[in-house]
Amino acid sequence: MHQKKLFILGLLFLVPVSLFAQQKPGLDQRINDWFAPIADAWEAIVFTTVPLGSLDVPIVLILLIGGGFSSPCTFPS
Repeated sequence: MHQKKLFILGLLFLVPVSLFAQQKPGLDQRINDWFAPIADAWEAIVFTTVPLGSLDVPIVLILLIGGGFSSPCTFPS
């Protein structure tokens, strides 16, 4: 009898979840679908590596280091 109650209780929780899962994509998913190609292209540019000597350094690392060196010169305290 206890297992039957647990089974029915489990169905009561799972049925509403399955009903909501069949809805059309929400606003967040539509925005994500729209921005995905832009984000993928940006990721390909930023994480492209540049050979510096014997190392392959990502462009984002060069930008971050360059920004760290230019910041104290630009904004004196």
